[in-house]
Amino acid sequence: MRKRLSVTALILAVLMIALCCAACGGEKTIIGTWRYTVDFEEIVRAKTPLDTLSGDELTYAEKMLEIYKDVTGVVVMEFKEDGTYSISADQETMASALEDLKANLSDILPDLIGILGQDMSEFEAQIQANGYTIEMYIDALFSQLDLNSLTENLSSSGRYRLDGDKLYTSDQDGTIDESHYLIIELSGSKLKITEAVGSDSGDSMLAGIYLPMELTRA
Repeated sequence: MRKRLSVTALILAVLMIALCCAACGGEKTIIGTWRYTVDFEEIVRAKTPLDTLSGDELTYAEKMLEIYKDVTGVVVMEFKEDGTYSISADQETMASALEDLKANLSDILPDLIGILGQDMSEFEAQIQANGYTIEMYIDALFSQLDLNSLTENLSSSGRYRLDGDKLYTSDQDGTIDESHYLIIELSGSKLKITEAVGSDSGDSMLAGIYLPMELTRA
């Protein structure tokens, strides 16, 4: 019973982790709208301590990573002339990412069940006894995930100031802390954020996003 219950708990936990990281010629200005493609497999892999696992735990973790294969979403950043910025998740691509996660989970579920020591036909019989098909079971898992809540940590706004290759952003009260900044490389249609300087550097701006990151002008 414990193993059966752990299937749902483990799948939801890993899904939540995930879902907790242009063209303008030669114009060299940060003002405008930029898009960053989030590679969920890359983010989750970076947060999964595979080197500390072995045996079935390692096999299970590696299989879970397949849920995120080829799953991406877009984060949009806008820098305005008045010195303010905003970041938001593109809802259409994030919704598509959830559908891709659902399809990937459906493909690998038999392997996950097997790794946990249970036969897929037995698991399916248990699901059907509760009035579910496998498709309904997966839909039920994802119904517990709210897209707005999952992408909330990818949204923020505030003030910014660009000084050479240093991008300063404000904290929650709107104050720009000179000791915290981002190192950027700006070249035409590409904006690359390479480093965060300061203990809490960019937290208000880049929560849930991992560096380095390259954005394309929209």
